[in-house]
Amino acid sequence: MAERYWGHKIVGFRPIEKIIPYTVDGQVSCGTQPIPAQNAAYCPIGDFIAYDRNWSEQVYNDMGDAFVFYLLGHEYGHGIQQRLGIQYQFTIQQELQADCFAGAMIGDSIRTNDLTLDTGDVEELKAGLVSVGDPPDEPWFQEGAHGSPEQRQSSFFDGYDHGLDPCNMPAGGLGSVASAPSTPQYPGFPAPNPSASANPFPGTRNPFPGWTNPLPGPTTPMWPW
Repeated sequence: MAERYWGHKIVGFRPIEKIIPYTVDGQVSCGTQPIPAQNAAYCPIGDFIAYDRNWSEQVYNDMGDAFVFYLLGHEYGHGIQQRLGIQYQFTIQQELQADCFAGAMIGDSIRTNDLTLDTGDVEELKAGLVSVGDPPDEPWFQEGAHGSPEQRQSSFFDGYDHGLDPCNMPAGGLGSVASAPSTPQYPGFPAPNPSASANPFPGTRNPFPGWTNPLPGPTTPMWPW
């Protein structure tokens, strides 16, 4: 579904190379960084999505199938950011856009009859998005921040209800570079703590707690997810 959707949205679209299931902590690595158990992540080095098969089955049983669609849609969204050269200054901007991309993919696919939700699926999505929100005391500008439960729900359902229009999709096709703003697009956020890291490309984590990707370095590609 993701390949079909993005293939109709991006000129010259190239699907993500591989979807890799794993079952053991560190069985799959992104560059030199092992991907831990109970996670899913997009890795630009090798252009793949990896997910813990056992954990995904647990998520399916605990939260329902609709949330698994969101999970993989979010990671695919990071792959789209990589293809379009989208690089925000703050992790939260990168993550909320991936939420919006996932919502647009699911909502638009419903509108074109490529996907049908069952009764209760929307509630599953709402509950799942709450479960992956940042804790109340996490600063929005902190490295690895993904957004509060309310922000994650809002970004996802903006895309779900209205398609890509609210997602800050850059103009042009594959290979174009987005002019990502250097300041947050979330009015009302307090100013960043001056003591916070000034690195303009902070390391980020996947939608679930437990893994922070390596910071960019002289020989490490930027990590735009």
